[in-house]
Amino acid sequence: MADTLFSKIINREIPANIVHEDDLCLAFRDINPQAPVHILIIPRKPLPMLTDATATDRDLLGHLLLTANRIANAEGIGDAYRLIVNNGAGAGQSVFHPTATSGASGKRAPELGLDVAAGATVDEIWSHAGELWRPLGVATLTFAAGVAIWLSPHLMAVLVCMAGVALAGYWLAVTLDRPVRLTPEQAVREYLECLGHWLPNYRRMWLLLSSAGKASPDFDSYLTFRSYWSHRLSRLRPPGSALRSLEFRVDDCECVYNDDRTAAALHCQVRAYVQGFESAPPLAVFDWKNFVTKGPDGMWYLDDGRLPETGTRAAPGTSGAQQSR
Repeated sequence: MADTLFSKIINREIPANIVHEDDLCLAFRDINPQAPVHILIIPRKPLPMLTDATATDRDLLGHLLLTANRIANAEGIGDAYRLIVNNGAGAGQSVFHPTATSGASGKRAPELGLDVAAGATVDEIWSHAGELWRPLGVATLTFAAGVAIWLSPHLMAVLVCMAGVALAGYWLAVTLDRPVRLTPEQAVREYLECLGHWLPNYRRMWLLLSSAGKASPDFDSYLTFRSYWSHRLSRLRPPGSALRSLEFRVDDCECVYNDDRTAAALHCQVRAYVQGFESAPPLAVFDWKNFVTKGPDGMWYLDDGRLPETGTRAAPGTSGAQQSR
């Protein structure tokens, strides 16, 4: 057997979270899941690519499909899941053991094998009404502060009123534009633009996720979603940049659609900068692989609202905020 990542997993030279094993194949969870359920199924027989299979492999290939169905039922997604087979480097194959993936297949898609991914849906589409509850709440507080001024004109009440007006104006400014996502790449750009604001527009980000994107291992509600991103941003920001916005540049996007163009696999490079210091080295560079789903409004929604946990970071002392000192 060729010395590949998958052969090492089969030989127990590399640990893996194995969910199924028999005489013909082995299944394990992907270490970089692109869906709530993301499982790779690989045959024990070394087949570098699907095109290397012959008529003698008919039973083996059928066994892989039946195993995928059995695992999907065990995971509770038997009525809605995707299977993807990648064949060759041009189709996204990166491990030349027998390769096939699930979800919407894409160039440079996640590590290959036969993949089971829960089908994503869009249960809540973006709307202005879904976002405007926050500035309206601030306006209500401002009105209450104004009443307090009328009843008891103190300096504190004036300051509260001014702060309320400023915050209400800020949130109205960042929510009045409509996030157009006619392509998967636009969906990524709109999502990260919300994150880059001085006060991130977490509510819009939440509304730009599919059902799968809102059921991440790191969050399962809007409150835990906010907490996740607050922590990620605190790790990403360099010292002294708390009052500056961030800019996320999305480049080198590759996207491959499913047959009816309702889902797609996306691979792009994301660079993070402190706004005003874009000519300096980026804070971090992320190799982002994601799936996207088209909603009933014709717009695209992300199936994963997280950035990769690891990114190539600029050398210490070279970020824009640090160079400004």
